[in-house]
Amino acid sequence: MNEVARAARVRIVRELIALPSATTPAYLVDDDAAPLTLLCGELLSVPPGLVRLAGPAGVLLRVGAIAARSRLARHLLQSRIAVGWRI
Repeated sequence: MNEVARAARVRIVRELIALPSATTPAYLVDDDAAPLTLLCGELLSVPPGLVRLAGPAGVLLRVGAIAARSRLARHLLQSRIAVGWRI
């Protein structure tokens, strides 16, 4: 992303992770461990009416909160949006 921005003479000032994808984002989260951990650990939940899936989904959310602390896990999320301006 940085090479493309440099070629277009754009200075990236912020990178966001779009969840679930960049084409249909429900959340935009700073590419940093703290906001992503907060999103996975405190804000996301199992939708009402899916009682049978509450256990497995809860485990996935906890694993997501732990993985969010990892730079590698954040790097693997390919749905990024860059915010910047022309220089």
